[in-house]
Amino acid sequence: MTRGFPRWPRALAGASTAVAAAALLARAALVATPYPELDAFLARPYSLRVVDRAGRELYVGTVGDGVRRQYAALGELPPWLPGLFLEAEDSRFYLHPGVDPVAVIRSALQAAASGKAVSGASTVSMQLARLARPRDRSLRSKALEALDAMRLEARIGKRRALELYLSSIPYGRGAEGVASAARAYFGKDAAQLDAYEAAVLATLPRSPGRLDPAEDPDGLVEAVARGFGRSRARRDDPEAFDALVRAAVAGSRAGSYPSVAPHFVRDVVLPVADEARGDGWTVRATLDLELQGRLERAVAYELEGLDDARLRNGAGVVLDPRNGDILAWSGSVDFDDPAGGQLDGVLARNQPGSCLKPFLYALALDSGFKPSDPLPDVPMDFGGERVYVPLNFNNKYNGPVRLRVALASSLNVPAVYTLNRLGVQRFADFLVSLGFESVAGQRDHLGVGLALGNAEVSLRELATAFAVFLRDGVPLVVRGTLPAGVAPDDGGGEPSGRLGRSAAGEPVMSPYAAETIRSILSDPASRFLGFGEGPAFDVGYQAMFKTGTANQYQHVWALGATADLVVGVWMGNFEGFTVIGSSGSSVPARAVVGVLDAATEPGSALPAPSHGREERICSLSGGLAGPGCPGAVYEWFRDGEAPAPCDWHDPEHPGAEPRYPPEYRAWLDGGLRVGRLQDGRSGGIGAAILKPRDGASFWLDPSRPPEDQRIPVELLFRSADGLYVEYDGRVMLPDPAGRLSLPAESGEHVLTLYGDGAAVDSIRFTVD
Repeated sequence: MTRGFPRWPRALAGASTAVAAAALLARAALVATPYPELDAFLARPYSLRVVDRAGRELYVGTVGDGVRRQYAALGELPPWLPGLFLEAEDSRFYLHPGVDPVAVIRSALQAAASGKAVSGASTVSMQLARLARPRDRSLRSKALEALDAMRLEARIGKRRALELYLSSIPYGRGAEGVASAARAYFGKDAAQLDAYEAAVLATLPRSPGRLDPAEDPDGLVEAVARGFGRSRARRDDPEAFDALVRAAVAGSRAGSYPSVAPHFVRDVVLPVADEARGDGWTVRATLDLELQGRLERAVAYELEGLDDARLRNGAGVVLDPRNGDILAWSGSVDFDDPAGGQLDGVLARNQPGSCLKPFLYALALDSGFKPSDPLPDVPMDFGGERVYVPLNFNNKYNGPVRLRVALASSLNVPAVYTLNRLGVQRFADFLVSLGFESVAGQRDHLGVGLALGNAEVSLRELATAFAVFLRDGVPLVVRGTLPAGVAPDDGGGEPSGRLGRSAAGEPVMSPYAAETIRSILSDPASRFLGFGEGPAFDVGYQAMFKTGTANQYQHVWALGATADLVVGVWMGNFEGFTVIGSSGSSVPARAVVGVLDAATEPGSALPAPSHGREERICSLSGGLAGPGCPGAVYEWFRDGEAPAPCDWHDPEHPGAEPRYPPEYRAWLDGGLRVGRLQDGRSGGIGAAILKPRDGASFWLDPSRPPEDQRIPVELLFRSADGLYVEYDGRVMLPDPAGRLSLPAESGEHVLTLYGDGAAVDSIRFTVD
């Protein structure tokens, strides 16, 4: 007889299969049925959260009507916190499909025994379903709520449901979600909550208005005790538990949300927030909170007590020249100041004064100039739409000054002379290539005064362009946010939040020009002529500096850079009033140094020049030093390029007085200076009209008699024999120094210089 297998295992297997199939069908039905309320709930916006590069909060936005609703991913919360909330609200959360049958039965029995509802049976998912689709408190609504809870879990799963719950609980005080509540009730980040503060927040949603710790602290403590009555912590020592909860309630305070670097957040981060946040609601900014505080304090400290001088406000920016990260950004001293505090001084366009000179000389170095070239620092005018006579800031002239010294000492006349030779439009184009977008729209208004900063540019443009000297001539493109999932310093990812021109990576100047300017701006010896000892720049590390003052003294600027940082500071006032007194650019310079000091190791150095070689030159003429040169220095030249030997000093007679080129004649005659003009060379008389310039225009002053208004003429010559001029056909003789003056008569005029009966030079100018 053959024994068959028992029939009950097969029946059980069949029943199990049927149950599983039924469960799958039920789940499929829950997923398939339309749930537009959940779709709308999932699409709700959350508060944008901006953090610095280390994750510290800078800003939390609102979602309307002053409400802040922060999304709290489980991985961003302390690992114990979600469990604590579940202990208070839904201890079997992971054991039911959205509705807890044990809680339902218990609630029904308690209600039958007492004749009223004693405890609710709402699960976390049911509460979430109620938020997605609010209903009344009827039994029918409860049933529909339970169905929605199961549909909700079937669609999004347990983890997402818990995240949404913790991110959406209404708390009052304009807060939704535990992260916002931590700020609103305890003034801290959710990650900083202790267990008893978290227990308070787990209890508050039951009745936020009635249980507010500021209104009924005792009632809140009692509610926490009831909610956690079955917890082990309270069962073991209820008195200690209640005391710690009471201390947490007593420590509650109306918290405030962070507002750090508000100009930066508003003007840099928020415009690119949708791109920068990716799939989340947190934007990681490039800002460094420590450097931000240091910059703000340095600017505010230096402005203290200077209100009477009209130095009432200031702005600053700190950049990383290696990757373009904006590390600090302060648009004004006080964002909340009703007198212009919300204006952003980093983006405001003002005249930068001498801060444009480094870029001018970089262009000159790539246009045939050498750092040793002597430039004339003598009185001269420059023609164009109007006569322009530049002066140095101390109203003194220094005669021949090497290009290195002219830049380091920020002398005005050599800069204008250099720009006049290079061309205004060429320099304007160069500035645009460096990222000065603001210059592009000002081309029609710019003359040779551009050398002294008569264009209006922003501090952001200046500091960004200044970094080019640390980057071998490749312009920097700054960024304000970091790609999601990329560490701040690993250099990976496509940067977001960029400002300015696109990152092409193409140099706009040679590495030689960049490193030579870097060398000049970090050279204290060359700075001495213009600034003396320069105590503001006496630092214990190598850095390059440049300052500037607008021509009407409305704005004072300073730039500084090490290998790791670029710092720019503007000071003045937003009303455009002239600054009073002589504090000048040393004030922002001290602020720049204050920031660099805090972030720079003593003894650190800038990258050393590598594209060229050193030569020993005459400190006066800039030519290769010879035995007659009383002073010699070393200068850096391109490979294969060096100056001619010095011909200003006689190698046969060391110590003899120097022999200057003829263009320094007026300067030699103007003071007690030792030297003589070089002898005439073969090939002509060597004469020219120095003043006025060809194409100059003059305007008559109607308030003065015409006979009192004359046009000065200055001639350059090596021999006065047979020298004269014709002014509109009228012959005139210059004085022995080669000077004369012409009557200022309306119209177009021609001035011609003759020597030995032949025309040597001729110019045209107009008088209006």
